[in-house]
Amino acid sequence: MDFKGNRKGEVAARAHEAAARVAALADALTGYKHELMAELVMRGSGHGAFKDSPCGSIPVEWEAAALEELLVHGRGLAEGSPQGALCTDEPEGVLLVTPASVETLRFRPERCLRIPHGFGGECDAAAFDIVMVRRGQGCGACAIMPMSFAGGVLAPECVRLTPDIRRVDPFYLNNVLHHFYYTCLLYTSDAADE
Repeated sequence: MDFKGNRKGEVAARAHEAAARVAALADALTGYKHELMAELVMRGSGHGAFKDSPCGSIPVEWEAAALEELLVHGRGLAEGSPQGALCTDEPEGVLLVTPASVETLRFRPERCLRIPHGFGGECDAAAFDIVMVRRGQGCGACAIMPMSFAGGVLAPECVRLTPDIRRVDPFYLNNVLHHFYYTCLLYTSDAADE
């Protein structure tokens, strides 16, 4: 009889069962996180009175506004440009913010590419801007550019939003955009084309 082989099989079976339980727990936690986020995005925390709005029931202290009203006038929204096709592996050049560099609520500068200086705008996105992937596999992912971000050009699949901090907290807006894209309540016209 092969006791070693049987023992290995038992250990492997138990490991697979434990992995399945951990995966189920992770799924349950993710579901709870999204339910909590929906509650915080739409109802806030610690509010006693609510009013009806085009967005649904919101705290009386809040104001519902169109997205363009929450952005800096004249700079608020910019789409990526075709210069992304000029990307290079060279360490020099203008940073190109790509969908790969924008994860869910996280910016990954090490995944940016470069384009040669002199091709288009040198700074489509700057520190504290929100960059969102508008089409392709990562559609809906958005992140705030960190304070240390020196600026860059947007790939065609991305858009930049510059929140007016007198009207909205950029971190709140970033979370709202992420939440509504994640729950498929907000979409772009070309997202269906991908």
